[in-house]
Amino acid sequence: MRKLLTVLLTVLLALSCTAFAEADSELVEFDFGDFTMDVYGDMVYDDDYDFEENMPFFYLYDNYDANKIFNPNLNIVWSSAVFDPADLNPADYAAQVMNGSVAVLEQQGLIVSNPVVLYADTCEQDGKDGITIIVQMTLDLSGLGINQTVEQYTLQGVCSDPAFGAYYFTITTDNVENAARLMNVMDSIDWAD
Repeated sequence: MRKLLTVLLTVLLALSCTAFAEADSELVEFDFGDFTMDVYGDMVYDDDYDFEENMPFFYLYDNYDANKIFNPNLNIVWSSAVFDPADLNPADYAAQVMNGSVAVLEQQGLIVSNPVVLYADTCEQDGKDGITIIVQMTLDLSGLGINQTVEQYTLQGVCSDPAFGAYYFTITTDNVENAARLMNVMDSIDWAD
């Protein structure tokens, strides 16, 4: 995922190098079979690993606060469907993800405005072909009785291989700078041989 993170960081914001110079925090390695991933020990996660097709099986939260309306998070979805990223138009894929997200959020009572695809391209992610996208939108929470508007950024990396199907790694945040550690976690992904 190193190329994914490089692209995301370059395209989205010129984050300060100090954002990644975190104090050493204990890392916990998760082995999902097809890949391993290092997670900071102080992150909140659901390690149930209930693999259900096209459903998130792992959630990870950084600086989780139950009193906050929104917590930056990473989720992972697995699908048995295999695709060749070279056969897909990344912009079309990103638009499909964006439009699907808007529909789901509006069903939940949120008012969505200014959805835009900031980036979409194919890439190599640690030897696996993939697609990376970045989507931004504004969410008005008044439909939920909350007088607040938030920017939401969705950063997604998708890898597909005949050996395992496809994995969708999605970071959702309201502040890209606050997602640096989640990006580091994605950067730690090591595919099994």
